[in-house]
Amino acid sequence: MKYLKSYKLFESKKQEEVKLPNLSDLKIVELKTIEGKNKWHNTKDKLIHMVLDLGKWEDFPSNEIPNFYENIKKYIPSMNEHRCSVGRKGGFFKRVKKGTWLGHIIEHIALELQTLAGHETGFGRTRGTGKKGEYNVIFNYEEKSVGLVAAKEAVKVVKSLIKEENPEIKEIVKKLKDKIKK
Repeated sequence: MKYLKSYKLFESKKQEEVKLPNLSDLKIVELKTIEGKNKWHNTKDKLIHMVLDLGKWEDFPSNEIPNFYENIKKYIPSMNEHRCSVGRKGGFFKRVKKGTWLGHIIEHIALELQTLAGHETGFGRTRGTGKKGEYNVIFNYEEKSVGLVAAKEAVKVVKSLIKEENPEIKEIVKKLKDKIKK
């Protein structure tokens, strides 16, 4: 599939057809762990650092991706607990509805996947690298292998949500639980 569906969006009462970018534009450039003292947090010393290239998706915040908000709420309702910068329950969904970038969403999904697998995580930051469309996605982990897989799976989940497909969260969580050291 070279391009996703075309959608008609309405702006100022005139109809305009918008073609969504290719999903291959959204990709991990680098993925590593940070252990010990770091610039991202004073006390969190086990972090995943993903450099994420949004490509042409940089021009599509979540509120401009058809049905994205509805799909993320449908398939990952537990993310209603995420407070985000709004500071209260439901804050993350509010940001998604208003419009936020996919790197920020991937950060939250990676945290939620780990939480659903039984790990206590919750710190994350997404900041631009200085290159257009490229972001440092930072989040904490308890076990390195679980955090690294959660990062990769979070990107796949976002792509499924964009395609309006079920991201199979239960199967991903099982995969993460299987990685947890007994």
